[in-house]
Amino acid sequence: MKIRNRAVSIHATGVAAVRLNEKGRLEALAAGGLRHFKLGSFEISLKEPADVALWTDRRGEWQGVLQNAGGPIPEPLMKITKRWTRIRVPSPAGVD
Repeated sequence: MKIRNRAVSIHATGVAAVRLNEKGRLEALAAGGLRHFKLGSFEISLKEPADVALWTDRRGEWQGVLQNAGGPIPEPLMKITKRWTRIRVPSPAGVD
């Protein structure tokens, strides 16, 4: 697909959102079941799909959230930033 005349490739099993700045650079990405994302030289390829949110803060530094993923943060994500927060979706009431 094209966003702001930039070619963007994304493979995710859930909803995906991408925000580019006025220069066409990635500012934020959120995707359920993300497997692959590419915008210019910025690329993420994951062996296992992951629920990911990634954004630049006020200082222009990357931060991210990884939801419901066990084990270590995947290396492709750690190459982007070491600033990751893990969250878990709570189980529905009465379900263990």
